Amino acid sequence: MRIPTAAAHPARPPRPLRPGRRRWTAYAASLLLATGTLAGLPPADAGAAVEPVTVTVNARAGLATVPDTALGVNHAIWDANLGTAETSDLLRAAGVRMLRYPGGSYGDIYHWRTHTAPGGYVAPGTGFDAFMAAARRVGAEPMIIANYGTGTPAEAADWVRYANVTKGYGAKYWTVGNENYGNGLYGSAWEADDHPDKSATRYAELVVEYAEAMKAVDPTVQVGAVLTMPANWPDGLTAGDDPGPWNQTVLTLAGPKIDFVDVHWYPGGGDPFAPYHGLSMMNLFAGAGGQFVRAGTNRSLVTAHAVRRGNGDVAVLLVNKDPENDHPVTIDYAGFSPSGSAPTVYRHTNGAAAITQSRSGSATGLTLLAYSLTILVVPSADPAGGRPGAPGRPTAGAVTDRTATISWPAATPGAAPIAKYEVYRQHGAVSEQLGETTGTSLTVGNLNPGSRYTINVLTRDTAGNVSWSSPPLAFATGSPAASTCGVRFSKGTDWGNGYLATVDIVNNGPNPINGWTLTWTWPTGWQQVSSGWSANWSQAGSAVKATSTADNRRLAAGASTGVGFVGGYSGPNVPPTVFTLNGTVCGTL
Repeated sequence: MRIPTAAAHPARPPRPLRPGRRRWTAYAASLLLATGTLAGLPPADAGAAVEPVTVTVNARAGLATVPDTALGVNHAIWDANLGTAETSDLLRAAGVRMLRYPGGSYGDIYHWRTHTAPGGYVAPGTGFDAFMAAARRVGAEPMIIANYGTGTPAEAADWVRYANVTKGYGAKYWTVGNENYGNGLYGSAWEADDHPDKSATRYAELVVEYAEAMKAVDPTVQVGAVLTMPANWPDGLTAGDDPGPWNQTVLTLAGPKIDFVDVHWYPGGGDPFAPYHGLSMMNLFAGAGGQFVRAGTNRSLVTAHAVRRGNGDVAVLLVNKDPENDHPVTIDYAGFSPSGSAPTVYRHTNGAAAITQSRSGSATGLTLLAYSLTILVVPSADPAGGRPGAPGRPTAGAVTDRTATISWPAATPGAAPIAKYEVYRQHGAVSEQLGETTGTSLTVGNLNPGSRYTINVLTRDTAGNVSWSSPPLAFATGSPAASTCGVRFSKGTDWGNGYLATVDIVNNGPNPINGWTLTWTWPTGWQQVSSGWSANWSQAGSAVKATSTADNRRLAAGASTGVGFVGGYSGPNVPPTVFTLNGTVCGTL
């Protein structure tokens, strides 16, 4: 299912706010890509020498495609200026292509038929028809919040009928409520919810009723449910009789009946750039239909993102988070050849009243101004026409601990016949070729047990032209079917950014073990062992090591021991899947 992205809560419960006081930041992963990298800026070291920054852009490592609705804003009923022709024209110029109505927590107190929001302020000229007129002037898709907190499925269905049957607006996206996990279920209440049962289970059950009622009126509408950002409050928390945390419960019960999820993320850390100019920069960077590709840097103060455009050009967004220093950068490209012509350069600095544009310099180097956003649009040296089409989305089958078979739909030939397909693994901003074939599947070997792989496939024709990369495929190898050791990893109580875990170790071999070292590597960079018991625990980077104590160092054949730890995380908490004991890869129990 698609995941429209808005904003999200910090890890701790926020203070309760009156409906309408919560802001909904720009709607899309592409915009969040920029705002998220500007949060939590490190302190400047004014005396440090500024070293050149190396930027790598890897066009072989394709990611998501930019949708038409990538940039959006709240269109709130408490602001009379939003529906004006002047504001609409500015939003259109900034590339806004989705407008969310009636805005934030007002969605759970707003009654569309009477245009009222008991307990909140409703500005003149902000009714639904006025909103739709503004959306059409902007050229934006509406995203409408059906009132869950104080409304009913019937009220939502009537709104769909009025919008799409009576008025013929063709409003496609409808989400059931706004941040409904903030209804007091987990101890913090800012979202209106008149239901006696405020559980995640009841929300999911009613989402199904809303979806069925709305689609009975117009089967073409897309209905979404509200989730929280992984590792942000209250993710990981279970309340009352719910079978699990909010996200798990809602997806399990309502997943088959919804079309997308609405996730809110608030990165925090201040606002160094004007949001309007930020929207405009994102529109200049990531136009609809482009494909994000991997990009990276060797310095944390400078971040890089890249998009390959439909005409073959590559746009590179460079964010200098250093408030004191300019930073020179050099840019290397993989899978892309810049032309000799000068790139188009867009810049915006903190406090500037406008975005500057020039056509100068080099595609491989420039200097980033302190506290700035810079976009380079680099023309391609290869002709846009004639190249073969990209392969379809790959799939993985017959996955073992060491091998996997990758398959993909055939590509469409360009000016020359297809010669072969090349399979690449992403290593951050670098790719490793795993093999090539004239067919549409390839079995790759020499994989590491319990490891995650992200794969792209490219088409090469007989003239040497290379396609864009396929959509990415992510899969994980397993543990060996038989081993002289076994490990069971069990997660216990979870409080949203930390949890308790136990690890059971079994000696499956014929000989006793005298002293053991258990190791694993976390799947992400934001997971850690905070403290532990029954072992000597340490962590270096994402690598964890636990060594035996005097009490459990000896494991007879067939014997087992249990150890445990307190874990922490600040993103999706993906459990490890491969463990080694004294250098031997263990089976999982």
